[in-house]
Amino acid sequence: MLLLSKSKKKLIRSLTMKKTRQAEKLFLVEGDKMVGDLIVHHRGRNGALYRIESVIATDEWITANGDKLGQDYDIFRTTEAELTEISKQQTPNQVLAVVHQHIPELEISQIKTKLFIGLEYLQDPGNLGTIIRLADWFGIRNILCSKNCVDLYNPKTIQATMGSFLRVNVYYCDLPSNICSLREEKNYMIYGTGQNGNNLFNTPLFLPGIILFGNEATGLSPDIMGLADRILTIPYHDRTSHPDSLNVATAAAILCAEFRKAHAK
Repeated sequence: MLLLSKSKKKLIRSLTMKKTRQAEKLFLVEGDKMVGDLIVHHRGRNGALYRIESVIATDEWITANGDKLGQDYDIFRTTEAELTEISKQQTPNQVLAVVHQHIPELEISQIKTKLFIGLEYLQDPGNLGTIIRLADWFGIRNILCSKNCVDLYNPKTIQATMGSFLRVNVYYCDLPSNICSLREEKNYMIYGTGQNGNNLFNTPLFLPGIILFGNEATGLSPDIMGLADRILTIPYHDRTSHPDSLNVATAAAILCAEFRKAHAK
């Protein structure tokens, strides 16, 4: 077991900044459940997308979980006071892990899944993390993000996924180009989302398809909306009084549920 050095603590604290994460190609995972899931994932060896660089934990956590830990990464002993010092969580857990980033390359020709999510200029890390989590729930394994979307490895994004980032591929790409490729090479239907589209609940939903969601404040840009074969709207119930819009993660959950319902076996 190793003790935390000042340089290691400095690195961990700096991984809350995007420029450091990009330079080091590392990110943080915190909490007993998520680190536990990560350790199991890491054991997958060649099948694992993410590799652990180091685990930092209290004596109590190491005593309870030592039999699960591997031999191919560093393990640092720490105290709850030290974790509070280096953690960005309001209530730090007993363990955190430093993890190597996984940066997948998108090859449309190799795609076999029939339902995608596409995200344009999402800015809230909690929304991105929640959408990754619900994609995992609905068996959607691929998410396309425009290059100006919030960083997957933002600690708030990772925390909001509750471990689902281990099972969902997130690609940062030229979104318009790849939407067109999905249509031309794979015959995907392109579904935009907005307030002036077809009523989701009485519109046929075809697969394969990609559902596009836009920025929290402005929605999909005209350029992306112009690529849609069909625009879907979640109708509000009370026509006299209603919010201006739905949270994008909430809207994504409703649409994914409707697609799965339409194609339930």
